[in-house]
Order: sequence, then C-alpha cells, then structure tokens
Amino acid sequence: MSIQLNIDKKVFLPCYRPYIFDYQYRYNVFYGGRGSGKTRFLIDKLLIKGLKEKRVILLMRKVYRKCKDSVWAELKSALDRLKIRKFFDLYEGEYRAVCKLNGTMFKCEGLDEAEKIKGFSEVSDVLLEEGTEFTLEDFELIDGTVRSVMYDLPL
Repeated sequence: MSIQLNIDKKVFLPCYRPYIFDYQYRYNVFYGGRGSGKTRFLIDKLLIKGLKEKRVILLMRKVYRKCKDSVWAELKSALDRLKIRKFFDLYEGEYRAVCKLNGTMFKCEGLDEAEKIKGFSEVSDVLLEEGTEFTLEDFELIDGTVRSVMYDLPL
C-alpha cells in the first residue's frame, strides 16, 4: 500500500511555507500568539515527514493529561484535514497513532512522570507543545534521554 499525498500549499500559512521540508536544524523554535497556527503547522510537517520515512515522534506537554485536548486533538484533526486517517491506527487510550504504511508512530507524553520518556531510545522527533511550560532542566532531561532527535518548539 502506498500513498500519493497532494497538498495545496495554501493549506500552510505563508510564514510557515519555507519550513515545510526544512530539516537542517536539530532545534526549531516557532514564536507566535495564541491561534497563530504553530502547532497545526508543526504537526502537519511531522505527518508529512513521517509518511516519507519511518519515524518515532513524541508530542509532549509538561503535564500528560493536557495532551488529550491539545496535541492529540490536533493530530487527529490533521489526519482528517489531510484525508489520511485511514492510513493510521489510533490507540485512543494511549494517545498513540501508528502509520499502517511504514510504522511511523506518534506518541503523546508528559513530563509529570519523567521516567516514562527514558524508555524511548529510538525517538526521531519531539514536539514540545507550550514550550514555555518546560524548564531548562526539563529540556536537558529530554535532550539527554532521547537521541538523534529534531525538536520543534512552538512558543
């Protein structure tokens, strides 16, 4: 099974278009106000990246219970908006989605139980939602625990 993904560039706000396929930096920080589209763009970007090659992507909040109404809801919305939900198995109770085509996994996690993230040794990408909630110590814990990652921080 393969997927031909044709996305009109108008789906992305003009300010984000130059970054759709830009993976040259380990850390990406996006600034903007509430409702500026940062998280939506970054999840779309990570979905496209995850369809191109197998990835293990953490969508993180400081507190796990906040994932349901933020990054998990945004991921499901993106799957519908891009019309690709049928290519993913969704595990609602775990806030986890796995691509049926190549095994790419999106997993929502929080730092309220920091030990949880130590089990993720093959993480390729991390999105820190509400980056201002995380402390420097939090960032250092994540950065030191998961290897070979690309960070996206919507602030």
